[in-house]
Amino acid sequence: MAKRMTGREKAAYWQRVADTGDFLRDLRIKQGSTLAEVSENVGVSVNFLSEIERGLKAPSDNLIVELAKYYQIDINELYQRLGKIPESVTDELEKSPQFQKLLLEINSNPKLSKKRKQELYEEIYDTYLSFIEEMESEKMDGVTEE
Repeated sequence: MAKRMTGREKAAYWQRVADTGDFLRDLRIKQGSTLAEVSENVGVSVNFLSEIERGLKAPSDNLIVELAKYYQIDINELYQRLGKIPESVTDELEKSPQFQKLLLEINSNPKLSKKRKQELYEEIYDTYLSFIEEMESEKMDGVTEE
């Protein structure tokens, strides 16, 4: 169940939505596209896209994906601007008890400052990148998993 937002959290959320709308409008204008062109390409109405650009509505996860593709930007940038976690990430978290346990332990460990937590998350991310690089290297060398 989602946590109920305080007034400040709601205000911050709507400010992020408005800032993201401004960002998307600027991208559209820089590309020389009309609302109609973008809306046709991403599969929403002109009115809905206009509401997003004016900060009145927030895009769904599916629309975030389509907008990132259309504007050729990193999808994570849009999620971060909105302060949102992709549904695919929360779905993965729900399916992985080990990852849930890891995050819960990191989050509840009083010995870890915010800075140390961030360092740990960066270390985990670097480990992931090394793991992927190693997999790709093995693939190129003809090594297969069993």
